[in-house]
Amino acid sequence: MSRDTEGASLRSPELVDVVCDGCGSARTVTVAVKEGVVWKRRFSIVRCTACQHVYVNPRLRDDFVEALYDEAYYHGGGFDRTIDYDAVSRGLDEKAERRFNDARLTLELALDGLKGRRILEVGCAGGWLTQMLRLAGADAIGFDTSAYAQALCARSSIPVIGDFDDLYAQAEAFDAIVSLETIEHVFSPTEFLRSLRNLLKPGGILLIGTGNWNIEHRVRGTPYVMPEGHLHYFTPASLRAFLLRSGYEISTVRNHLWFGWRAIGRRFPGGAKSPVFRLLYRACEALAPGIGPFPVGRRPAPATEPV
Repeated sequence: MSRDTEGASLRSPELVDVVCDGCGSARTVTVAVKEGVVWKRRFSIVRCTACQHVYVNPRLRDDFVEALYDEAYYHGGGFDRTIDYDAVSRGLDEKAERRFNDARLTLELALDGLKGRRILEVGCAGGWLTQMLRLAGADAIGFDTSAYAQALCARSSIPVIGDFDDLYAQAEAFDAIVSLETIEHVFSPTEFLRSLRNLLKPGGILLIGTGNWNIEHRVRGTPYVMPEGHLHYFTPASLRAFLLRSGYEISTVRNHLWFGWRAIGRRFPGGAKSPVFRLLYRACEALAPGIGPFPVGRRPAPATEPV
């Protein structure tokens, strides 16, 4: 398998046309075009005219996407140059640490405490969030299919599942599942969300962390648009639609992963615990859903769960 490093177009066998994973429609409009980092060609990012989901089409074939996640990727030398997993493991990435802490706070609020709660982190990489949750008293475990990620977890004695069969054997085992910066990488967000739903106990929480297309695509030269590996782009509205179609309810828990949580909350006495902030948070949900926050999913109780 050779990579095109001279700027020429990829041969068509390396690309595949896909329909919208949200609704199955093939009718789209192009909203952005960006050149890849590893594969030097221009990729089209499209919006479904039926359900407004944003995704890459045509995209790299499945095996070409999977080949992107080599060891160089984990050292910041792949298609994503914004993160170095070794730097995170050494505690040198403050942005990542803040995000892990925001996820921990959201789960603590959603579960009324973490002690003894069974929590799965999907796409755990080096297991840093899993470790943070364990230190807070949770019975947390990671999942990642990457051998390199599994080795990072083993280095810190963090329990990790690396096989899909072992993962699916955990049906209805978890009080919560958290997955940060993973859903944009998967081939089918719908299948991804449905498979996670089966792992949750009835009433269990699903916390998804991902970039907001409404904000990210307005940032000039944004590194978040990585069409080789970031195959899907979400807004709070589109993630809500995916969750509902995949059999979830929407939880009322406040999502600390929302970028405005810190930016607005720190302006009031008491920060994010301020009643004024809570009011603004809810107002933003109702009046500016495109800005945020992203919804938190919940597996319905048996009486209301879809067949």
